[in-house]
Amino acid sequence: MKRRRIGRPRTMGEFLKSSASNTSSSSTSSMPSTTSSHLPPPPPPAQIPPPPPPPPPPPPTAEMDAKDTTVNGRGHSKVISEWNTGVKVEVFFNSNFQLVGDRAAQLKSQLGKIVRDGQRIPLTIMDWKFVGKKVKDEIWKDVQDNLLNVPEEYRAVCMRSCNTLWKDHKSKTKINYFEKNKDDPDLVNNPPAHIVMEQWADLVAYWSSEDVKMISRRNSCNRELRGPVHNTGRKHFSQLCYVMQQIGEETDKMSVWKKRETRRTLK
Repeated sequence: MKRRRIGRPRTMGEFLKSSASNTSSSSTSSMPSTTSSHLPPPPPPAQIPPPPPPPPPPPPTAEMDAKDTTVNGRGHSKVISEWNTGVKVEVFFNSNFQLVGDRAAQLKSQLGKIVRDGQRIPLTIMDWKFVGKKVKDEIWKDVQDNLLNVPEEYRAVCMRSCNTLWKDHKSKTKINYFEKNKDDPDLVNNPPAHIVMEQWADLVAYWSSEDVKMISRRNSCNRELRGPVHNTGRKHFSQLCYVMQQIGEETDKMSVWKKRETRRTLK
């Protein structure tokens, strides 16, 4: 049985408070004790003149304006249009209760839209396991109310998918909105449109913490040790096997691996 770590912070705010407390206590314990010897005070630091101000930026041109308005990436994928309209959507599952078929990608996008709701699931939560049971029950009820004949066994698969989508959302928020603008002194006052203002302040403080930067570097090194990642895009392996079955191809592990490596697009 896996032992739960006692006192693990549940939110980024709790982590920052714990980190600041540990830093304060360690610095206090490392301070040298006062002695009766009187040492001369250290000399004042030399005054370094401030650097000259940077030159003003060039005036914007029509080409630069057009470049600024260009949106990179594919954006959010299409969700299920019948969601919350009273019409239940029929979906299909494989033997492992994973979604397959034409609606699989749309449902994944729908779940992604649900977990990106910062009022429902704050990004400042440290781990998906700390998301409340009530919130997870509401997500599951939402799925049951909008899908036709959903087996109870799909709940665990659904929650794992929500976990992955939520973590991806947090990672993309950091890459696209924090890393690209981390030198902006007014970054904390300019949250992205889809992020709650109060949560953005905690996110910036958390990602700017030296402890978190060290953890991030360690995780990056660990990711480099992993094997090759799949290149099938949003099409997961269960869907890839399903499509291969539909066109009469073998779906053993080696056949699926070869199909993945060939980068073919299956319709």
